[in-house]
Amino acid sequence: MDAVCALARLLSDPTLREQFLANRQSVAWELCPDEADAAVLLAVEAAGLRRQADLLIAKRTRAVFALIPNSLSGRHRLFVEWAGSYWPEGYRRHELDAWSFLTEVNRRGLRYCLIEYLRLHARLSPTSSLVRFGLARTGRGWRPGLAVHAGWSGRRVSCVLTLG
Repeated sequence: MDAVCALARLLSDPTLREQFLANRQSVAWELCPDEADAAVLLAVEAAGLRRQADLLIAKRTRAVFALIPNSLSGRHRLFVEWAGSYWPEGYRRHELDAWSFLTEVNRRGLRYCLIEYLRLHARLSPTSSLVRFGLARTGRGWRPGLAVHAGWSGRRVSCVLTLG
């Protein structure tokens, strides 16, 4: 792999980054068999690598918070921990990041906002249908709600009915 791809892996994978910082020569040669590419990696400063990785996580956090503020609120540490194991790609990477984080929050049995879940589902799967019961953040706090989304022939209909 070339130095650019190797650097991207070091920035996105905290385990690999720590292995590299603990044993730079070995990991650089493992990632980049080409001498010139390995030399580029070896020239990277440890503090700069960590700082850049932290900046990328902060950027991801801001992008995901813009999409799911109620579900991410108070879970910055969980997001940072989780983000080390998942790195989305493509033009919808922020939506995929938010969707995958909501999936992780749900897997852990934690509360997430049904309205945000429905909004992401509608963006990522516009022609599918969804009926889901959960919690929605309203002006009166968290309330039980029922989300319904239907998509067909370029049309979408979504709503959340909150109870109580």
